[in-house]
Amino acid sequence: MSIGSPPNNLIYLHCLNRFNKFGPKRLAKISQLKNWGKAFRMSAKELINLGIEENLAHEWIKFRSLLNPRQEEQKLQQANIHLISQDCPTYPPPLKHIAVPPPLIYVRGELKPCSFLLAIVGSRKISPYGKRVASQLSRQLAARQIGIVSGLALGVDAEVHRAVIEMGGYTIAVLGSGIDDASIYPRSNFQLAQRIIKQGGALISEFPPFAPPLKQHFPQRNRIIAGLTQGVIVVEAGEKSGALITAYYALEEGREVMAVPGNIYSPNSQGTNRLIQKGAHLISSAQDCLELFGLTSAPKCNNNKANAPLTEEEKNLLKHFDSEPISAEELAMLAKTPAPQINQILSWLELKGVIKDLGGKKFVKI
Repeated sequence: MSIGSPPNNLIYLHCLNRFNKFGPKRLAKISQLKNWGKAFRMSAKELINLGIEENLAHEWIKFRSLLNPRQEEQKLQQANIHLISQDCPTYPPPLKHIAVPPPLIYVRGELKPCSFLLAIVGSRKISPYGKRVASQLSRQLAARQIGIVSGLALGVDAEVHRAVIEMGGYTIAVLGSGIDDASIYPRSNFQLAQRIIKQGGALISEFPPFAPPLKQHFPQRNRIIAGLTQGVIVVEAGEKSGALITAYYALEEGREVMAVPGNIYSPNSQGTNRLIQKGAHLISSAQDCLELFGLTSAPKCNNNKANAPLTEEEKNLLKHFDSEPISAEELAMLAKTPAPQINQILSWLELKGVIKDLGGKKFVKI
């Protein structure tokens, strides 16, 4: 940004996101205006007409008086944080199709257009068994050039990121706080976060810089972990583990859920064993994962997405496209397929460069 130049449009969406009481659903309503500079300057009455509660509209007006968009832009540049909205070509297609996609994400590092990502999550209180399994699975999948997503938490998450880095693979850490240096959480994994960036991976959050790691942020974070990926692997989790929330989000969004079996006497395995009991795929190696997805040779993380062959599901869905845009809802009815499954197939087709998302859940064949 040159001195004296006006702040770019995305900065105004960031400023709106700084008001944490809006949340992703309200922010999505406001972000539909596209002219975020205008949205930023809207009166309380205009916000109320848009569907924002009266008390929040007035609170926002007070909060807005404390914000300087130009200074906000400078802070982001100094922290090497990039803004990505749903209109940006770099916004991950699978994430765009979840029930409540974040209107804006913050990124440090490199968000690569990987054609295949898996999440590996689990307990913060990791056992020697869990540590061994998390490390082995992560290494095996990274060796097959699968991108790995986790949450930078203590325990399984940290072990996963370390193992992928050591294999020279690609990993994304999704945080429940800001991704600026001062906000990275937990602090004990600060150096690990720096290694992820240096290795060519990425830190991602829907929370702005300086956002603290509030308890309510982590379920929101977990939906992004699930939403970025084609499937979630739970390595080790107690009955109340946050990793199970990620698994449930994955189920809701039509992603595959996999779990590693554990000792029936171990509290750390109660959650994973229960997932298997309820229908999660039992896995013990990377090969199990690859076979589940029908991958004889795993795709690489690169820009040549169109080289991956279309599956029968994808071919069948494409039959319902013509020259006109069509909605995900219409496709679900025509294909007689549940919406979460349709969204997953659409994500794959977009990644392969076969269709284009026009926004408003409308798609067109390229």
